[in-house]
Amino acid sequence: EEASGGPLFEMIIHELDLARWLWERDPIAVTAIGGLTSGSDMTIVLDFGDGDSAVIDVCWRCIGFRIKAELFGDRGWLMREANLPLGPASEHLMTSAGESRRDISAAIQGPQTFQRMLNQFGQAILSDSKVPVPAEDGVWAVRMAEGARESMRTNTRILF
Repeated sequence: EEASGGPLFEMIIHELDLARWLWERDPIAVTAIGGLTSGSDMTIVLDFGDGDSAVIDVCWRCIGFRIKAELFGDRGWLMREANLPLGPASEHLMTSAGESRRDISAAIQGPQTFQRMLNQFGQAILSDSKVPVPAEDGVWAVRMAEGARESMRTNTRILF
């Protein structure tokens, strides 16, 4: 865990990245509580300003591993829940236009995901076009995870 950054940098970082992608903007602050080692629960709140937030809740002590991400804003909310590694997963979206629920694959990090990503990057290089995921997205994912880790260590809200 020391070399990899533990579950926050191995797994939860993807939920932080998803929240930033869904809000289409960078968070202004993060607050987090919990433990940084496998087997510890954690809750992370990303503040996107203007009353918009994302809550990522991770439970290691339930049967298996459970992760839940909730995003709240003035136009609605989104909740994604997954029981990993391969348990049931669902997505629930509520907006002024209505409500939708669907089952999603909890095995999102399977070999086909990585093959698709490699193919897209290769195609971008060959066609001299934009890569599907810019480097800035990776930098922000690490920045949010580092902020969450610092918040857990210091018990404070971390501004970006």
